Amino acid sequence: MNKTDESILTEQFVSEQFSAVREMLVRNAASLRQNTAEMEQKLRFLQKHQEYLQLQIREKSFFVRLGRFGGLLLSVGKCGLLHPRRGLHLLREIQTIRRSGMFDEIFYLQNNRDLRGRFLFSPIVHFCRNGWLEGRNPSPDFDVLFYLRNNDDVRDSGQNPLLHFITRGRYESRQPLMRKKKSELPVCLPIPEEKHPSGVNYTHSAAVAAEPKIAVVVPVYNGFSVLLDCVTSLLEYTPKEVRLLLIDDCSPDPRIGELFGQLKERFAPRLETCRNETNLGFVRTVNRGFELAAGCDVIILNSDTVVSHRWSTLLKLAAYRSDAIGTVSAVSNNSNAFSVPIKGENPLPPHQTLPQISRMYFQHARNWGPEIHNGHGFCMYIKRALLDDVGMFDAETFGLGYGEENDFCMRAFYRGWTHSIADAVLVYHVNAQSFGPQKEERVQKAREILHSRYPELPQLNRSLLESAFQPIREQAAKLEQWMYARRTAKPRVLYVICVRTGGTPQTNRDLMSAIREHYEPFLLFCQDRTLQLFDCRRSEKLLEEYRLENPVNFFSLRSGEYDRIAESILLEYKIELIHVRHIGFNSIGLFPLAKRLAIPVVFSFHDFYTICPSVKLVDRDGTFWPHGITNNRANIGLGKLPAAFLPELNEAFSKRWKNTFNTAVFPYCDRFVTTESFARDLLLENFSEISRRPEDFHVIPHGRNFTKFLQPEDRFPESGERLRILVPGNISREKGAAIILRLKELDVENRLEFHILGEAVNELRSKRFAKSIIIHGGYERDQFAARVARINPVISVIFSIWPETWCHTLTESWSAGLPVAAFDLGAVGRRLQRECRGGWLLDRDPQILYRQLLDIKADKPGYLQRLEAIAEWQSGFGRNNTIERMASMYMDIYSGLLQPDHAGKPVPGKTFGELLETAPRLGLIPRPSRNGFFASSCVRLLDWRKAYEETGARVDVLNALALDRTAFDRYDALVICRDAIPEELVSSFLLKCALLKLPFYIELDDNPLLTQEHVLYLPVLKRLMRHAAGVVVSVPELAEAIAPYASNISVKPNALNRQAWIDGIKAPLDIETLEIIQNKRREVNVIYFGSRTHDDDLALINPVVARLKKEFPVQFFMIGGTRQKTGCEEWITLPVPNSEYYAFISWLRSVSEWMNIAVAPLSSQKPMNAFKSPLKFLENSICGLPTVCSKVVYGKLVENGVTAVVVDGDDPEAWYAALADLIRDRGKREQIARNARELVLEKHMISQEQCGKIK
Repeated sequence: MNKTDESILTEQFVSEQFSAVREMLVRNAASLRQNTAEMEQKLRFLQKHQEYLQLQIREKSFFVRLGRFGGLLLSVGKCGLLHPRRGLHLLREIQTIRRSGMFDEIFYLQNNRDLRGRFLFSPIVHFCRNGWLEGRNPSPDFDVLFYLRNNDDVRDSGQNPLLHFITRGRYESRQPLMRKKKSELPVCLPIPEEKHPSGVNYTHSAAVAAEPKIAVVVPVYNGFSVLLDCVTSLLEYTPKEVRLLLIDDCSPDPRIGELFGQLKERFAPRLETCRNETNLGFVRTVNRGFELAAGCDVIILNSDTVVSHRWSTLLKLAAYRSDAIGTVSAVSNNSNAFSVPIKGENPLPPHQTLPQISRMYFQHARNWGPEIHNGHGFCMYIKRALLDDVGMFDAETFGLGYGEENDFCMRAFYRGWTHSIADAVLVYHVNAQSFGPQKEERVQKAREILHSRYPELPQLNRSLLESAFQPIREQAAKLEQWMYARRTAKPRVLYVICVRTGGTPQTNRDLMSAIREHYEPFLLFCQDRTLQLFDCRRSEKLLEEYRLENPVNFFSLRSGEYDRIAESILLEYKIELIHVRHIGFNSIGLFPLAKRLAIPVVFSFHDFYTICPSVKLVDRDGTFWPHGITNNRANIGLGKLPAAFLPELNEAFSKRWKNTFNTAVFPYCDRFVTTESFARDLLLENFSEISRRPEDFHVIPHGRNFTKFLQPEDRFPESGERLRILVPGNISREKGAAIILRLKELDVENRLEFHILGEAVNELRSKRFAKSIIIHGGYERDQFAARVARINPVISVIFSIWPETWCHTLTESWSAGLPVAAFDLGAVGRRLQRECRGGWLLDRDPQILYRQLLDIKADKPGYLQRLEAIAEWQSGFGRNNTIERMASMYMDIYSGLLQPDHAGKPVPGKTFGELLETAPRLGLIPRPSRNGFFASSCVRLLDWRKAYEETGARVDVLNALALDRTAFDRYDALVICRDAIPEELVSSFLLKCALLKLPFYIELDDNPLLTQEHVLYLPVLKRLMRHAAGVVVSVPELAEAIAPYASNISVKPNALNRQAWIDGIKAPLDIETLEIIQNKRREVNVIYFGSRTHDDDLALINPVVARLKKEFPVQFFMIGGTRQKTGCEEWITLPVPNSEYYAFISWLRSVSEWMNIAVAPLSSQKPMNAFKSPLKFLENSICGLPTVCSKVVYGKLVENGVTAVVVDGDDPEAWYAALADLIRDRGKREQIARNARELVLEKHMISQEQCGKIK
């Protein structure tokens, strides 16, 4: 066929198929992407410019073009056309790269601005066809040119380097980019050059030492919605010591007065409100604020702004870097010359919350603080000394506003004051809210006046202002690129510690590893003269090390040198919270320093060092001193200092020691934490400052993650056999070494055999007891269970003679199935009484203790009773008290300090069903994902939108990432998907709802109390539930489970969206899926789909899959998969080409046409499953598949043998029988599938009637 013939055929094809393809495009877009703003934009483009829709043949491959939007709906393979080999290769390449996650579309668009509007297809298609050949990088994690330069074989082959890396290179340890460029985002900012020879930056000391009184003045005129956003951000992010002064310039909007009344009632005297009797104008209102804030530095803040982290503190620090600085202005997204990254209005990066964006600027600001001649009044810090010198704004000339700050700053400029920019403070600004439509007229008039007074002003703007902003804008542009590439900034937490080994640092590592998704951990370690700073965001990487010329003094607990280094670290590394895990060897000057910098402090107690420097409160005779040793007989071996440094511990010293902490440390701490109630009670007894604030003292048990427990076994010794006793841990005098020796001296008949799993003091290595005191050496904690299994002890003992605050070896013993004998002392005794009855409390007298151990050896029923208690602990507290759950409790404290809760009492409301009867205005808040919304948000919220509207409701979908700048006053209620609201926006969300008296409802489809997947969000969710007007759940069992945490609980059973599951067009299968199915399918094909949290559920079927495949012509396909690959080898995994929910549904429906049976296993042993809904049955049934399912959950909905096959229990053999029967009987399969589909169509499709059933 010649070229002319091909062109004619192409034209004929286009002519015949154009209308059909266009209609399919529009319908596909509506069904697959109906909830994304991106697809709505493309649809609008299609409807407006239909002539851009065309089919083209390029390199003998068919593509569909959507004008400048590229071919995202129908690329190769989705038109149902035949493709020559080149097209197939390109399609496979695109699919492989897309699934790998190594192509970042936003990054590609941001870094290739020359291509904007020129894509024939989508960005990934451009990259695969042309981009890599032009040296364009697909993401910040892969450098095309670097890879080609360093891999000659790839360069010579002509292969796409990214494809090579994905399929081969990464398995061959080839580097994707230069190590120095591992991330363009710096781990931390470089320390400035101006340093003391010791390496410490002292440039901030004067600014930190300054403690002026500060007042924020906010002039208000109308603008209710933006004022509400401004006020909530002020209350959330401004230190309590800063006065907040709101002045209403006689606004006609009555809501302003109502809001002021609420604010005065709830937040006075911290927040002050006043109202001008007549409209004075912006300038006179600000001047009135200057007068009301007498004696204070003043921050002028427009009412159409939103502030963020540490804004006022950073402005203060910038202002006091020099005595000559008079004002400091923030930067903004929309404040004319003070805007970044470009002058004028700048849209905020998508997929980022405003706090995240502001924190990015804060953490990566260079703090140049350039001198300028002018400030900007949208957010400007003014020293009181400047006001006293220059006077207030010129109200006579600039009374209505605009230009007044320029005149003010110029007057100050010529009196020797300078002005500066705080590039670390980004303030969101709506702009022009106060001035309205008269803005242009006022601007022009102000310019004329300023020009007449200061004709040099334009030149100063060019020479000073623009040059000052150039480096700031360059940095901001780089930050914007990072944010478009989805880089985020997290709060930085500094952990302070004095030892690197032992239980406390190990638990601290657990905590740091668990919080890394939400916080960036740093570690400050000090011991003797060594001070080290570690970056712990990935692993412990040493950043800085200092040798202290003057270490911390033991008696004063201070070091000026330490304090100066700590100040530099806090400022340079942008620390937002300090968590002191142990203060030993660290200077207590850290605490007032943190207070001056408005950095909250959490103080942990892991021993009793604050009560007594002996640490463990036990003297040389083993006597316990609950209020500190005062008999000069401190057990020096227990101290954290050599004996030469430990003074005589008399009553005077003990009183002075405790008073130091009570007056110089604890008043500067915001929260206190210990691990067990015994320690908390003892510390409350000793310190009045803590007992004055018991609500700030929390108990958080140490969490542990055990891969498996050793089940409690009957190891009870036979008659005449020794009692094998495990002694876990490193055994020193304070851990009971002397007691073990005394017991063996009493054990003349050699009935006791001690196995020390750890190191031991020399006394225990005596040859005399070598056969009955066996020392096995130290262990890694993940080896504990295996080591115990080899030793095979009967019981474990803990002979600590001091009151421990937790005791990891007790936890480890229970995890290994061992009952524990211990003294009734400290946390060990409390835990044996309250947490688990899996042990015995013993007497400390050796003779009595020896008889008690022999009694244990003789009491088998008592022994078995304790094994039962341990089994219960393992399935309950031991399993649930994970590192992640521990971290969630710490994160609850952290978030409460960084974003305080000001919401107060919950807003009363109706049940959700009652609300729908009132035809409300609803705002739905789904959780956004990378390419749309998470499935739970679609199932519980977006699928129901049309049905809600049919009841008369007016419904909008709100952006969960922009709630702090979204007007809520237009709605009657809000509905939130369970974890849609980012943690950093929860406080402002709750306060806005409270001030508006706006009820909100939470949608839940899983039990959050048991879901490990969302355990870190659990404290946030509990907080939301406490304030919610109601909660909507999918099943009654879930309503009962959350009843203690919520009110007005409604049940809305899950149902299916007709548009998505029936009316929408099925997407043709992609080539990879089709090839897998066609190559692997057999006569009967079984499908399972689910998330990676269903390991225990799939384990019900895995044992019989191979057997069924051997006996029948059956194949098993899996979508989603599990965390554990073991046991799933017989399953064929189908990779999902597009995880966006509605695209997935369309693809799943097409996959289901190749399947014959669906399985939905749920283990009855998994507590979480009792609260699930039968959603999988509904989805399988609407796809025309019969379901073999567990009785758990599904048994209540289906009829066995009629609408599904129900398996009762967790026996794999029962699953084998049910599946084998259905595999054999095709007629039964088809009949069940018909019955099930009819049931779903009749009773379980979303409709207006379903809304009426919400109870």
